[in-house]
Amino acid sequence: MWWNLAKHGETSVLGETCDFVGNVSYEGVLEVLGRVHGDLVVSGTVVVGSPGYCTGSIKADTLEIHGLVHGNVEVTILKIASNAQLVGNAIYQKILMAEGATFVKVLQDGEEPASEEGLPKESYDRRPRFETVF
Repeated sequence: MWWNLAKHGETSVLGETCDFVGNVSYEGVLEVLGRVHGDLVVSGTVVVGSPGYCTGSIKADTLEIHGLVHGNVEVTILKIASNAQLVGNAIYQKILMAEGATFVKVLQDGEEPASEEGLPKESYDRRPRFETVF
């Protein structure tokens, strides 16, 4: 079942005691502080706050994670805060990760993990640079 929660430009908050099961279609800013088990399709921004938890796919303009997301995401801008976690696959145009953020890619059936073999040393010898935005 799909729920359309609000009109464009509004903000809705699913509080810490909320345990929502189902799919959400939304326009505006959706802040998740509780648990969502289902897919989110948002024309706007999804903020998964701490201690928020989402399982399912998320499609949005912007996704800001401070809690945990377990599922695939397709966004324009992906922001992962310190101590936040994304476990799944992500399609994005821009990613901003704070120091201490976790992004674990889930391998598809038959997909091999990336290997450093055959790459020039400078392509894997550098430490990743993170832009802290939170």
